[in-house]
Amino acid sequence: MQSQSITKIDFNNLHKNIGKLVSIVGLIVIIDFDLYIIDIKYSEYTEFYKQSKKIKINNRDIAYVLKDHVLPYAGGDSFLFHESRINGVISMKNNQIEITPKSIILLNEEETISNSLVNIFISQDLINKSKLGKLEIFQEKKYDSNDWLSYYLPD
Repeated sequence: MQSQSITKIDFNNLHKNIGKLVSIVGLIVIIDFDLYIIDIKYSEYTEFYKQSKKIKINNRDIAYVLKDHVLPYAGGDSFLFHESRINGVISMKNNQIEITPKSIILLNEEETISNSLVNIFISQDLINKSKLGKLEIFQEKKYDSNDWLSYYLPD
């Protein structure tokens, strides 16, 4: 059995890699109830990160798996704001670039596999197990706040 080679890409050559298995480094965040990896240039949390170059992660429920492995970002619109390397297949859906992750490596400052925090191999089974007994992450907020912490505060 021959393994498929992984192409390292950045946010400037996404369209050239449709259908290919790729590896890309960025920040995993939640934007408007969906999961994305955004350009690493936005590593400082600012209000402009939502306008950055981004790739939609085609199964937002992966956030449940990630929540099991990271400390949540301290406030703001997204509890996820973590540097990561995603290995997955790039596709185009509804005129938007998406990635189907095969694995996600949550990185530390050095961005090397030997210094990685955790390597997560994504499967539907793992996602289902991670969702068990958890609060709904992508539910519409009943609070008039842009801070994800408001969601977890009691009424």
